[in-house]
Amino acid sequence: MGPISRIQVFGVILLLFVSVSVLADGFSSRIPGVDLANIAFLPGTSNRVIRSGAPPSLVKVKELTDLKITHVLIFKNELKTEVHDEIGWWKSVGLLPANIHHVPFRWKGIVGHEQEACAQVVESLKFIHDAVQSTNQKSRVLFHCSIGEDRTGLLAGLYRLLIGSSKNARDAFKNELCLYGYEHGDALKSDLVVQTIRNELTPLYLGIADLIAAKKLTVANLSTSVCSDLKPVPAGSQYQCEVSPYSPSVAGN
Repeated sequence: MGPISRIQVFGVILLLFVSVSVLADGFSSRIPGVDLANIAFLPGTSNRVIRSGAPPSLVKVKELTDLKITHVLIFKNELKTEVHDEIGWWKSVGLLPANIHHVPFRWKGIVGHEQEACAQVVESLKFIHDAVQSTNQKSRVLFHCSIGEDRTGLLAGLYRLLIGSSKNARDAFKNELCLYGYEHGDALKSDLVVQTIRNELTPLYLGIADLIAAKKLTVANLSTSVCSDLKPVPAGSQYQCEVSPYSPSVAGN
């Protein structure tokens, strides 16, 4: 192997290391005293709905028990054994199996499978809302994907639209999705990933937001059958994020 090849290999290894470090760090916590990437209460939920990045260990799950979480939604596809492991961690701290839900939602590969993706989103919205509306007034639900930015942001924004804590799709996009690192809201996200999200996730977000605006999807009707009416909407420039003040690259974060 010549000198140039060694440099190229070193560069790839360094890039992978930096990427993993960024994913591990993510956005900082927005809940005082809680050390978990991108964790925050959803506005309009009386602090009963929490978004976050994935807890990386049993130790972290045990720390989260101070938040009195009763329901957990894992909104991501399994890559290795991380979903299986996390479900085991939550069970070990006393969560009921019925209160731990996994939806294998992907952040890419959505084009051509929009109705399936829509059904997964609606299923997740229903799980969150059913948990909040539980007869147990002390219920609290946590949901996350991997780093708590793109898939989590999409779901958070749509839930806020569903319950009326955001004025419209643009308001939720700016003040929920972008603020917590959706696509370019995280300045450290690669251009390729940002463009993929704009081409795949954002049209799905806008299509489902239209179903909510048309009152086809409501808290009283969280049926996946509504996805037959889904029409993904291409993302224009008004649906592209600026860098969030919470981004790890912004001074003081």
